[in-house]
Amino acid sequence: MRLDFLWKPTVNQQITATINPDFGQAESDELIANFSAVETLYSDKRAFFTENQSLFDIKGNDFEMLNTRRIGGNSDGADSEPSDILAAVKYLNTHQTFDFGLMVVTEDESEDAKGKQFISSRWLYKYKQSYIGQLINWVDRPTINRSAISSAIDYGFDKDKVNIEGKLLYSQIRHKDTVDGIGGTFNLNYRTNRQWQTDLGLTWLDKDISLNDMGYLARNNLKKIKISSDYLLIPNSTNSPFRQIDWHGSAIFSSNFQQEQLPQKYTVAMTAKTQNNAKVITTINYATSGYDDLISRGNGSIKLTQRQDYLIQYVSPYTGKFHYQVDLNYLQEGINGWANSVKLSADYAITDQVIFSGSASHLDSDDWLIGNSLGKLTSYQRNFDQFNVKVLWSMFENQELSIKGQWFSIEAKNGENISFVNNKAPNSQLSLQESNFKQSQLTLQFRYRYRFAPLSDVYLVYARNGSYFEQGQQFSSHKEIIRNQFEHPDVDLLMFKIRFMY
Repeated sequence: MRLDFLWKPTVNQQITATINPDFGQAESDELIANFSAVETLYSDKRAFFTENQSLFDIKGNDFEMLNTRRIGGNSDGADSEPSDILAAVKYLNTHQTFDFGLMVVTEDESEDAKGKQFISSRWLYKYKQSYIGQLINWVDRPTINRSAISSAIDYGFDKDKVNIEGKLLYSQIRHKDTVDGIGGTFNLNYRTNRQWQTDLGLTWLDKDISLNDMGYLARNNLKKIKISSDYLLIPNSTNSPFRQIDWHGSAIFSSNFQQEQLPQKYTVAMTAKTQNNAKVITTINYATSGYDDLISRGNGSIKLTQRQDYLIQYVSPYTGKFHYQVDLNYLQEGINGWANSVKLSADYAITDQVIFSGSASHLDSDDWLIGNSLGKLTSYQRNFDQFNVKVLWSMFENQELSIKGQWFSIEAKNGENISFVNNKAPNSQLSLQESNFKQSQLTLQFRYRYRFAPLSDVYLVYARNGSYFEQGQQFSSHKEIIRNQFEHPDVDLLMFKIRFMY
């Protein structure tokens, strides 16, 4: 039996509860090819965790305190299968000056793992131009005898030309030992006038802070300073081809707690808007030589050479039925070589009710440097192809049909292990070569939604996902791989879901 419950005892309070819910997503994730040591952060699409959730949304550039994808995620058992949620409840009490929220979730047991327990509480006090609040998370993972507490105190002030925001972070992990970690962020925005503003950002995350039991942390062991400035130039002449030009510049200086200087990053960008509202965007990124302490996945830091990245984009005006964008990129993603890529994106309103959108991209690289869990670094020559397509048909006022397809392929050849001397820039390559490989992923989804009353929907979803991997000197064609993925899918799912509010 499944039961969802929504009760508003007063205009300021709301209680949402669910017992043995079907938390299956009615919208598939974006396909992302990630070979880095940093985890990909996926957004949640489950209604319980997206509706009336903004009070719990505390995040920065490198972290999120509450990553609800952890809830109902992979279990701590040997099979690491997705967990079923046994019950969940969320309470919200919002007022003009004070808000409070509480969320409690318990997972069901599986054959080889006990269910995890999650609690998140949040309060927020607002006063004129300022605010202060706190979020506290607690997770119990009995299968591995681990519990975690994480907390963030967030504050802000906004008056006239000055905006200040910051977070103080704390974590305590109890596993084999008890480990405490601390961190913090501070951001200052100063608006000189309507055309010019400057930002200062500070990040300090010690090597023991951990948020990933219930949140998301891209990395710890980081000290970072970011300075950026934006200036809006409005040409005085009416004969100018541009109606406004946005200039942006930024610099990032960072290091870890071992006093290793990470690459300094500098960015200069210009966004020029034409008289007919088209945009031309040019971006230059430059990273100095510095230590990469993540690429070897815990097996030591490697000092890499400098890298450059040049990007130009054209965005057509958002007028009429057709809109498109072209991206051209010339960049470095290895030691000395270069890569170039092109991406085409388009939207077309076939009718007022039917909208088509799609994109296709291709990248060629003669030097793609990646690492593995053994600390081995390999440089490949690679091709990367990707396309996305989506059709949204608003059939009637209360019915819609969406069709979405995504696919990517990475073809890596001529892999050579890279030898570093004293963890610094390579002066030689080992004779040992890595096998060529090709990896591909395909997702297709058809989703029909019928809304028969407020907050009451019927979903019919069909999903078909396939993966492909091969090694060797010769690879199958894209056409053969797509056929294989479609004929031998990893997921072939038809889902019916109903949500009813009374």
